[in-house]
Amino acid sequence: WRVGWTISPVAMTDTIRAVHDQMALMAPNAQQFATIRFLGLSDSHFKEDLPNKYRDRRDFIVPELQKLGFGVSVPEGAYYAFCRYQQVPKLSALGPVEACKFLVEEVGVAVVPGDNFYGKSDDGQKYLRLAFCRSMDDLQEAIRRLAKLAE
Repeated sequence: WRVGWTISPVAMTDTIRAVHDQMALMAPNAQQFATIRFLGLSDSHFKEDLPNKYRDRRDFIVPELQKLGFGVSVPEGAYYAFCRYQQVPKLSALGPVEACKFLVEEVGVAVVPGDNFYGKSDDGQKYLRLAFCRSMDDLQEAIRRLAKLAE
């Protein structure tokens, strides 16, 4: 989405403004209408509906991933789970990028390599990131597909 705002130190505003004109002033028509709708949503949408929706999805996906052998810490404020994957036998010998390719090509589930989120540490080599912001039907289907890893 190209509609938004920023707060920055004065020294950075000229650079930000140079980019801003290309991003915000040329926002596509569909995004403008989406933003109008977004701004009209009630406070309860943001304070209750969205948090409840993501909590329900989290509370479904985390134990299901754990049953399949993934190590997952319960996220407290994110819509994704960082999963330790190397204890899953079919993934154990793979690096994070290779594990992601395998999951897409052989299982039909897209995840993100954990090493994308670590600047200097090798810790990211142990993780895959799985977003649970999709529909509950999509999450159930993803778990059904991931169950193939146990076969």
